[in-house]
Amino acid sequence: MKKNFQNFLLLMASVAFSALLLEQGFRCWLFGWNAFDIEAMRNNVPVNNAGFMVQSPFDDIYWALKPNLDVSFKLARLTTNSRGLADKEYPLTKPAGSYRIAVLGDSYSMSSGVDTDKSFHALLEQWMNEQGKRPYEIINFSVGGFGMERYNATLEHLVPAWQPDALLLGYCAFNDHQALPPKTGSVPLFNPRRIDGFWMSYVREYIRMRKSEVQAMQDTSNMVLGEKHMAFIDRELGIMRSLANQIKPDMPILLAYLDNREHSERDLQNIRAIAEKHSMQFVDTTRKFKGTNIDDFSIHLLDSHPDKKTQEIFANTLFDAIQKNNIYGFTRTTTNE
Repeated sequence: MKKNFQNFLLLMASVAFSALLLEQGFRCWLFGWNAFDIEAMRNNVPVNNAGFMVQSPFDDIYWALKPNLDVSFKLARLTTNSRGLADKEYPLTKPAGSYRIAVLGDSYSMSSGVDTDKSFHALLEQWMNEQGKRPYEIINFSVGGFGMERYNATLEHLVPAWQPDALLLGYCAFNDHQALPPKTGSVPLFNPRRIDGFWMSYVREYIRMRKSEVQAMQDTSNMVLGEKHMAFIDRELGIMRSLANQIKPDMPILLAYLDNREHSERDLQNIRAIAEKHSMQFVDTTRKFKGTNIDDFSIHLLDSHPDKKTQEIFANTLFDAIQKNNIYGFTRTTTNE
């Protein structure tokens, strides 16, 4: 009996050791040496669960990033300025002669999993200042987890004080066609559940994802949005146009259709038509990913957020369109022959 019990304990210890070895081996395959970085792995979780959020003073915005962050987030560097924007520091008062663009968006534009200064709009600002005839400031108001309603709430409450000349909407083509759950009464105090990514089982997460989410991640190109989705997009873009015009009549708005996977031509045509209806420029970034595997353009296998090279593709696509179509009144200091 005693020997049988000892054999059972030995078996259980062997199983536990094998599971631990499998988990750590899988982490090393996914994340390389970062798998041994406790602090980096701890914040390899959704932004709501990383302890980086505070309650917004505006109920319809819900939450905001904490100011003055300089932290590891999804194995990249997340930095915020003194006003809690995922961007470098800017003065509230617009410098004389500069052209200021406000960015609205979610985690794709916040560049979750990519260093903040390597986001598509940070690159775009750099290139426009290097090659344009005037100084540009592209200020990022994007926050992970936001949707169209929160973009408009941000535009109403936060953006006007910055005196923007134009807007850049980082439209997340993965889920911005979906309305957020309806709000009932006042928003409760923001107190999200803290998750420690170091103690997560990434093997279990991989199995769960492959069972329940892989179809949604890989088959977006076959998805055709219905009338309900289009009506929602139409309504929210109409609200955005109205709010923008209150800041500056006929304010230029560029809708950057962002995703690291292919989308249906019908959706592209329909959303382009809605954008043009509301006097917005439309730029599609998804054509670059036609026939590609999303895993090759994601921050890692378990997270489909656009990676660094995808952010660069977004920036290049937008910069080409801005130059070609004279968006934001951009002209180059020199012309290539």
